[in-house]
Amino acid sequence: MNSSAYRRGRHGTATRDVGATDVSWGPSPALAAGRRSIHDFRAVAANLDHPECVNLGPDGKLYAGSEDGRMFRIDPASGEAVVAGTVTGGIGGICLDAGGAMYECNYGQPQVNRIAADGTASVHSRGPADAPAILPNYPCFDERGNLWFSDSGGYYKPNGRLMVVRPDGRTELASGSQLQFPNGLALDESGRWLYVVMSTAASIVRFPVDGDRLGDPETWVTLPGTVPDGIAFSASGNLYVACYVPDAILIVDPKRRVSVLAHDPGADVLTRPTNCCFGRDATLFVSNLGGFTVMAVDVGEKGLPLRYPRLSV
Repeated sequence: MNSSAYRRGRHGTATRDVGATDVSWGPSPALAAGRRSIHDFRAVAANLDHPECVNLGPDGKLYAGSEDGRMFRIDPASGEAVVAGTVTGGIGGICLDAGGAMYECNYGQPQVNRIAADGTASVHSRGPADAPAILPNYPCFDERGNLWFSDSGGYYKPNGRLMVVRPDGRTELASGSQLQFPNGLALDESGRWLYVVMSTAASIVRFPVDGDRLGDPETWVTLPGTVPDGIAFSASGNLYVACYVPDAILIVDPKRRVSVLAHDPGADVLTRPTNCCFGRDATLFVSNLGGFTVMAVDVGEKGLPLRYPRLSV
């Protein structure tokens, strides 16, 4: 989620859903026992100024942004954090290409910025000329170099969309004009399904990827009583879900059964967790938008490798 809106304490309810499913879970993660205690988490980096996202780069380092426009490169072993670049406006979702360039959805300005490996920043996309982005939120690459990103729209207004930046730099509208605050994205192992968090619908939907186009979506799972935000796949196909509300990490297995990795009723360790990613081992990293830290926990399984396309920019 984009912090400027989330801190107003929005607890939206669904007004329209996409697809239908009998798979749901509720009423609240607080009623289920977690696989991990909050005492199993450790702080990897601190003083990051409300990091909305953390993601893994091709160099094995972590990347996290702050609301004051700093992009941090973090050593997951030592926790050393250095500024890899700066932009104007708060940094939302992040992904990287094979050359180490960072792509961030900016919530201070409605655009996707590219920060080169040397720290040079430029505008990568403002959306299509005839349908400019409203609130870019989260980006992810496929293996062909297409950069998909969510344009969340208004929190209480189902006007969200998905957009795609082609390898040649063209931005196209990929899907929708009535999506319910589309947020975190993740491609499955096959690359044939793009999973999208619908934060105000408390659900996760998936779109079939047909070549370079998206088909009609279907609801994958509903999560009543939550505001889901960011997602990450494990190599086994489990989908880890960072929830802004409540302060919890959920797991949806390939059969769409939901369990709790961890829940922090005091919001001391998990403080409005908005995104998660895997390191190169069985460690899950979590960004705390409501605080200043990136946390880590061993989850006993490795993550699905991310796609880092080699682009000529």
